[in-house]
Amino acid sequence: MVTGGTVSWDRDGMPFFSMGAGTLRVPMAMHAAHRQKLCQVLRERAEIGRDAVIFLQGGKEASVYDTDTNWDFKQESNFQYLFGEPDCFAALRVRDAHAVLFIPRMDNIYQAWCGPIKPPAWFEKAYSIEEVAHTDEIQQTLLDLGAKELLFVRGSPNRDSGLQLEEPTFDGKDTFQLNSKGSSALWDELNEIRSVKDEEELKLLQWTNDVSSEAHIETMRAVKGGQREHLAEATFKYKAALHGCFRVGYSCICGSGRRNAILHYGHAAEPNSERLASVDSRCHHGESKASSWAPASRGLWSQGP
Repeated sequence: MVTGGTVSWDRDGMPFFSMGAGTLRVPMAMHAAHRQKLCQVLRERAEIGRDAVIFLQGGKEASVYDTDTNWDFKQESNFQYLFGEPDCFAALRVRDAHAVLFIPRMDNIYQAWCGPIKPPAWFEKAYSIEEVAHTDEIQQTLLDLGAKELLFVRGSPNRDSGLQLEEPTFDGKDTFQLNSKGSSALWDELNEIRSVKDEEELKLLQWTNDVSSEAHIETMRAVKGGQREHLAEATFKYKAALHGCFRVGYSCICGSGRRNAILHYGHAAEPNSERLASVDSRCHHGESKASSWAPASRGLWSQGP
């Protein structure tokens, strides 16, 4: 599903992502700067030809088994860093950072369920993209870009999960040559620039840190002896959502008693009646925090400033 309902424009006509009043504005120009930075470093790599094009496949919304509803969507991190939109593909020409976003071609019936279908021009303006096409136009668009070789973002299997990003698939893929060595160089450089945060990313991390900290404090103020653990999780999520952080980076860990020793404890259903409670939660954008407290210290958190 292509939505884009949270993109707005400032007085200067610059697009930004926001969840409304009291939340952070994230300029879409941040993603454009990421694309420029990536292409700049790739142009210095001997493994990558002048006519190379990076091709990315975004995350897909998944149906809940056989129903017509979807699981909560989280975009693939590399796609989010460079673009950011579900059910899309993207191409990035290395020599000039010319970006193309490929969006699905929706049937008219889509409007009855999910609202008006936004035209390609809307996405071009909203996401600061040079070009927008439909996913059934990928092959021809890549040819028009002069793509002599494609670079895929795959890397090696994740050392924690053992999983690896899938190779993108599209009609006409066999028309193009895959540069494996160039793709390896792309993976290294992309991870490097993602590790060094720019000014806008630091603002975003500071915001999620502040929101998470406040949500932890409010959770500690609200907790009571004998209270069910899932209510601590509910308090944290509610307080974070008030500031636009509707998603958490992982399932909230709200253990009490002996369950504090379980690193990935996530069954927040037992009563919080033990001596010590522990909460480990974070907002979605890469910030983590853990705190623990005993009932005797509760008065410290229930007092106002």
